[in-house]
Amino acid sequence: MAQMLAPDSPETVWEPIVEGLRERFLTQLHQQGLGRHQDREICQLIIADLQALSTFLGDRPYFMTNQPTTLDATVYAHIGNLIQPPFESAIVDVARNLTNLCQHCDRIAQLFFMSDSIVSIFNGVVDDDRAKVS
Repeated sequence: MAQMLAPDSPETVWEPIVEGLRERFLTQLHQQGLGRHQDREICQLIIADLQALSTFLGDRPYFMTNQPTTLDATVYAHIGNLIQPPFESAIVDVARNLTNLCQHCDRIAQLFFMSDSIVSIFNGVVDDDRAKVS
């Protein structure tokens, strides 16, 4: 980060800037609430939220009505960014295994972006060269 901010400056110049940014970020995390939990607790909270979304969606095509709403767009933005990139984690694994949420993302992608799907999860493969889901 320091190299991006001041690539030709000595450490004595950029070190206090980076430390100030770090402290500010940690303060904001604490104020927002996420910084008050250990990593394991954060993981458990996120997984519980994913499971709650999946349960609430059930077998319906959209969350509130037969047409997508702002909630569907919001869920798509968050879940799509979890299941599409080639990242591996317990949270990503849970999200990719909640089939109804993945199908929901595919519906939104097809409807608004004319994409085949955000994730080719139905054959157990996450996009081209990405890791197997199941």
